[in-house]
Amino acid sequence: MAGVDNEVLIIENNDEASVWIQKHEEIFIELMEEEVLKENKNTTTFTKQSWKYIGEELCGRAKRNYSDMQLRNKYNQLKQKHKDFKFLLKETGMGYNAVTGEVSATDEVWDKLLRVNKSAKRFRKKGCKFYEKLCTIFGDTTANGSNAHPSTRSPSNDDDAVDKSFYYE
Repeated sequence: MAGVDNEVLIIENNDEASVWIQKHEEIFIELMEEEVLKENKNTTTFTKQSWKYIGEELCGRAKRNYSDMQLRNKYNQLKQKHKDFKFLLKETGMGYNAVTGEVSATDEVWDKLLRVNKSAKRFRKKGCKFYEKLCTIFGDTTANGSNAHPSTRSPSNDDDAVDKSFYYE
């Protein structure tokens, strides 16, 4: 149920609005990496059985239920994060520490980068702690340029077309 109270939107019982804590995200990434290493992922997504396993294991380890939609959304967010960080590392003058996941560059390089890529700002202080694992999970399957589109959308011009095969092959 949602209601309006003094022009503030109140959302009740909305499981989709929950925020992932870092430990749960880390567990999710580890589970996805395990499934990739077991070859339970094709070029775009995991098998139906893998998604079920990931969801059940995450629930058991995190002591919290995440819906299929929440898993899908987190998967897509991590895929975008991988793509953005991979792009960032291609910049001249950008340093990367694989152990900590942190990046370094001069203020000039950051200023130039932030003018053309606003998403880079989130990596300046925190880097991308699980970048190596994300590389294992997503590899080179993240498209960029004119071929890039969210996995929830068809590459057609129909922006409302939702890919129902996300969990199913």
